[in-house]
Amino acid sequence: MDRDRLKNTSERFELSVQDEIPQNRNAAYTETSSNKYQLSWKVWKFRRSIVTFMGFLGFFTIYAVRVSLSVAIVAMTQKINVTSENSTIVEEQEFNWDSTEQGLLLSSFAYGYIWTQLLGGILAAKYGGHIRDPGSDPRISLEERNYIESNLERRNPNNVRRPWKAIFTSSAVYAHMTANFCDSWTNYTFTSQIPTFLSDVLKYNLGTTGMLAAAPYLVYIIVAVVVSTLSDYIRSKKVLSTQKVRKIMIGSGFIISGSFLVLMSNLVNIVAVFICLIIAISATALTRTYFSNPLDIAPNHASLVMGISNTVGVISGILAPMTAGLIAQNGTQDEWRVIFYISVGFCVIGCMVFAIFGKGSIQKWAESDTLSLPKCSETIKATKVTET
Repeated sequence: MDRDRLKNTSERFELSVQDEIPQNRNAAYTETSSNKYQLSWKVWKFRRSIVTFMGFLGFFTIYAVRVSLSVAIVAMTQKINVTSENSTIVEEQEFNWDSTEQGLLLSSFAYGYIWTQLLGGILAAKYGGHIRDPGSDPRISLEERNYIESNLERRNPNNVRRPWKAIFTSSAVYAHMTANFCDSWTNYTFTSQIPTFLSDVLKYNLGTTGMLAAAPYLVYIIVAVVVSTLSDYIRSKKVLSTQKVRKIMIGSGFIISGSFLVLMSNLVNIVAVFICLIIAISATALTRTYFSNPLDIAPNHASLVMGISNTVGVISGILAPMTAGLIAQNGTQDEWRVIFYISVGFCVIGCMVFAIFGKGSIQKWAESDTLSLPKCSETIKATKVTET
């Protein structure tokens, strides 16, 4: 069916690799000796860079909302000595919440967040973003449009039938869901509990805690950029298959993060604990390559698969803070060791399940509505064929 559709399309358009490029070519493209064109480093000239930046602003806002309470709650529940009118020193708290109540509050972000995942995936699959179609952008260059369209799977113009049964019986989907849930458990433990952990165990004040809590994520940003670039490079050069790249990155992230959590839980030196924390959090950048996996296994249903997976993943956002609150009643290192060991357990589970069942190619149930287009190394120009 796909070949027939592509054949019918070619009756109206002739796809050919041109030796030349239009005279008004974008300066962001450079010519190579093989008459193929590649993108230069001037990324600010690309329309997709603007879309990426807008996405960054959205995620920045979401994460700011997500972690703000975890930092503020340290000061909100801090016990301070207050001298009364009769010169008696008493201990007061602005909010007298115990650790269990704090866990419930820290998980509150996920209470509403969980309901939007599947709905958002369905709406994204049906309507998409306002400028997700390069062909409808009046400001995009011809070169960038060709580059994007020749690198993506083209959606069938007909209504795409959602293979619900196949999705919910696919081992590849369940491997992705497991990786999402296990990583999210560790992630929510980090984002909601780090300030409290630093205050309870390392005895840092709120000002220092805020800076220390941010430091691991500054390193994470660097690692994430390096990992994503390296993954794409390895795949584009066909050094390893997509499936192997995903399994290596996701498995390495789980193993490194879990290993340093175990090490950190048994250390008493403040500097050593902090170094382990930075490495453990930074390593999750490798694990997060699973975000691209729905595009690997079902490009036409990626938003739907991601919506289902995120719904499962957000459940950990409710359970992880609540579990930590129930365990860390006194804020001792032994209690925090149990909390981190639980995260280590999920790291092991996520690594094993994805290593066994994870996939990196389009699944059979997702092939029916997928049209493969020419690959990115060639500049494709569509030329109308006059009817005879």
